[in-house]
Amino acid sequence: MHTCRANAYHEVLHDYQQYEGKLKSALHTQKAPHYVLFTAGLHPGTDTPWCPDCAAARPVVRDCVRQ
Repeated sequence: MHTCRANAYHEVLHDYQQYEGKLKSALHTQKAPHYVLFTAGLHPGTDTPWCPDCAAARPVVRDCVRQ
């Protein structure tokens, strides 16, 4: 069983500058704790992560984010 915070959200960031800006904003506007998940990009044409471990974790992470 996986327990997740109800206010979790999913956002795709493509570079460090985007991550840094989003992190600074989140730290000042949202309650702690903050969790960050780094995962592999999606394989073109399949819409699944190219990394097998990331692909296996994807359903669990999506369920947590949706709650």
